[in-house]
Amino acid sequence: MAKQLALRVSLSDTASFSNFFAMGNEEAVQALTQAAARTRGLVYLFGPDGCGKTHLLYAAQRKARALGRNAVYLPLASLGAPTAAIEALDISGLICLDDVDAIAGADAAERALMSLYDAVKQGGGACSILASATEPPAAAGFRLADLASRLASGTSYRLGLLDDAGKTAALRLRAKIRGFDLPDDVVAYIMRHHARDNPSLFSLLDQLDSASLVEQRRITLRFLQQLERRTEDH
Repeated sequence: MAKQLALRVSLSDTASFSNFFAMGNEEAVQALTQAAARTRGLVYLFGPDGCGKTHLLYAAQRKARALGRNAVYLPLASLGAPTAAIEALDISGLICLDDVDAIAGADAAERALMSLYDAVKQGGGACSILASATEPPAAAGFRLADLASRLASGTSYRLGLLDDAGKTAALRLRAKIRGFDLPDDVVAYIMRHHARDNPSLFSLLDQLDSASLVEQRRITLRFLQQLERRTEDH
């Protein structure tokens, strides 16, 4: 049974293009980097949970703001009033819409999103829309065929999940960016005994890093196992 050590770290505070391991998704990352910087139009990301869609939208938002652009991120799956939130958007800079398929079947929200797209398309400002979903527009369940057509008119990228080798490389990359190396035995232990979906792996890495800083100890297999025992005791 996979173990899990939980640490609540805000993805919006940590997500960037530099700590996204892009193996197989390089073209999508390049398109989002350009959209965050200046490109007008629509980029639509789709793929299964855990493939990095939310990470990339946060990374694009962070990049755009660093360049002085207005940028907003809307998690449509968790908003209580998505229609009002969409209608209130300023059509300038960068608009990141996560989980657009969450509003599929909601007539008012679908119409609001279609109106947003049309306003951006017709406007003279340099506005970019980044959207994410599990499925491509035609299969996302939208009632308004015109909305699906508009979302499909942009550039679409399917994000794939990392295999175990990719996840190992991604863990090492994140650790290196944080300023430490993960020993081989620690990596092997994590991959054998912990949940291997990306959010769980990266949350574990965050917890290891935080605990090692607090306790002023190197990350070793013994340290990881001690941390597991303390977590289980609580």
